[in-house]
Amino acid sequence: MSQTHLSGLDVGGVPVLPGMGGLGIVAFRKVYFCDSRLGNDSNTGLSVEEAFSSVQSALDVVEDEDTIVVFKGNGNYDEKLITGQNIRYAAMTPGRGRNVTLAGAVPTSLPYNSPQLYNVSGSEYTLFIRSPGWRITGLRIVGDTGAPRGILAEMAQAGNTADTNYAPGLQIDHCTFLG
Repeated sequence: MSQTHLSGLDVGGVPVLPGMGGLGIVAFRKVYFCDSRLGNDSNTGLSVEEAFSSVQSALDVVEDEDTIVVFKGNGNYDEKLITGQNIRYAAMTPGRGRNVTLAGAVPTSLPYNSPQLYNVSGSEYTLFIRSPGWRITGLRIVGDTGAPRGILAEMAQAGNTADTNYAPGLQIDHCTFLG
């Protein structure tokens, strides 16, 4: 088996966008695609041609070990993003969104030209991670005067259980933060 993950370990799964400047993305289950320019939220998100236009649409349907690939599209995704259920502090549905990869499709290992996540009209955060074992990679994440926090991660619980609202095991790599 070849090296397919940033850790350099041999892992199972199917390489998705294997180049990506050496980052490589490995899918273990379903792969959802987002493209703010060509996508449509009424699509399935399960192919490049059927991409969602918003990242939140993909976050709403992911299950354990799925992958979300975010294309640059028009360059920006102005959204308030929440992993797991879109209800703060409510119990999550077992099997919804643990160990998911959220990846920007970038041509190089430097994320300066990556898809940008920001929340201009918000007042709290751009990305709220409340699901265990997520990997965030290859994105520009912006916190500004509207949403001063680029990422808010719930880290109060150590257990990786099906109904946790917390984000133990969160991995963030090859991202650029602005704010």
